[in-house]
Amino acid sequence: MVGLLLIALVAAAAPTVGALSRSTLVLLDLQGDPALAAFRPALIHERAEFPTAGIGPASGWIVRPAQGQFTGALLVPGLQLDLDEPNVRRGVDALARIGLAVLVPDVGGVNEAREDPQLAAEHLLTAGSDTRYEETLVGAFQHLRAAPYVKQQRVAILGFSLGASLAAIAAADPRISGQVAFLHWFGGYYDAGGLLLAMATHQIAGDQGPTAWVPAPWVVDRFSRGLITASLPDEDERAEVIELLERRWSGASVTAPEDIAGLSPDGRRLLGLLSGCTPEEAAIYVAALPQQVTRLLQRVSPRTYLSGLKAPVYVLHDRGDSFIPVSESRRFWAALPPVERASYLEVSLFDHVMPDRGGRAGVPWDLAPLLFYLTGLVMLT
Repeated sequence: MVGLLLIALVAAAAPTVGALSRSTLVLLDLQGDPALAAFRPALIHERAEFPTAGIGPASGWIVRPAQGQFTGALLVPGLQLDLDEPNVRRGVDALARIGLAVLVPDVGGVNEAREDPQLAAEHLLTAGSDTRYEETLVGAFQHLRAAPYVKQQRVAILGFSLGASLAAIAAADPRISGQVAFLHWFGGYYDAGGLLLAMATHQIAGDQGPTAWVPAPWVVDRFSRGLITASLPDEDERAEVIELLERRWSGASVTAPEDIAGLSPDGRRLLGLLSGCTPEEAAIYVAALPQQVTRLLQRVSPRTYLSGLKAPVYVLHDRGDSFIPVSESRRFWAALPPVERASYLEVSLFDHVMPDRGGRAGVPWDLAPLLFYLTGLVMLT
């Protein structure tokens, strides 16, 4: 969840004066003001366990209003959204207070991956091909849809960052694709191969041709580690390539010929690709990737599953996103059939999917469209 997004979402859910008053209280509640305790609607926080196909039982957190029936919301966070953080927990509570029954499923290893670069790398590049992810999300969706507090079996899927891409893949699963009320995609990637090219070349497609894009070091490190792990079977060579990359990224030294003499052809190509290269060089390097890596990139890409999507899709992306470029959402939106295009918005309000603490959040000409966009979402609940 995202603090600013939720503030706007709550405000957008106020079509009457009474609802506006309740929304104002919730906005203040998001700030953690203890004086508002008496005005907070009662919520239930509970653990839920649910069956899945083939991987055994799974579990997750459910946050919902204490009484009544509500639209269900399966929330799929990315690696950088830590549900143990108080502001993120307050955000999930705010979703529940506007009338959603929110389920945040546990996916094995994600919490550990936030702290461990190598684990994060493995999650970034294998999530879409690991049956744990899809089966957990499908099982969570089915559990939420059957819950007595969910009205008319109506459940939406909300995805953030990597979670947006995983949410799209799950929403296309034939077991649930016809039952998804809507898909909300915030800051996801459409094509893992396209993301790789953007990181390697520091360029994305713009309205007037190629546009410079500087990826965040965090995502470059994790994605590179994942690609190296998937491509090179020898652990010593993996460590050597990562060490050489770290030296190149830091600018501490120039790689000498003897430094790469012991690398395999795949190791040398990966080093060239991930060090930064021209679009022409990147195309050659990517074409020569091992076949298992090419298949892996396809399996983790929503692009591969696009034909299975049937739900209305809402797309939100920050123009200056340095983790996943806005071009990925543009490509996703352009590829959707017109009947599935519910709403698309680009803003300059976030740091990837988190509030930008640099001061841009108060820009009125971006906040107003965001409120309008979110009003459309709220009207569906």
